[in-house]
Amino acid sequence: MIDAETLAQINGEYVMPPDAGPAWRAAHAAGIDMSLIEHALKLTPEQRLAEHQQVIDFLIEVQEANDAYSEHNWVVARGLMAIKERREKQKDLF
Repeated sequence: MIDAETLAQINGEYVMPPDAGPAWRAAHAAGIDMSLIEHALKLTPEQRLAEHQQVIDFLIEVQEANDAYSEHNWVVARGLMAIKERREKQKDLF
């Protein structure tokens, strides 16, 4: 039979180290994802910077995609406004 700790690890649930101090326990109780802290502490400073840069690069890509999408929508909106203006002018002619 699987014990509760192993089952929690299999399900991706955080298992607090038995030697966790009161501040660590308080942070976990407050809802902080301590597994992220543990992961970061296992990395070298260079590895943490590399992960940080990956996130920045991803966010820049997202921003660029959003800018391109917004520009596309602006072009479409201007086109639709031009069509609407032409239709209004045509109504005035008849």
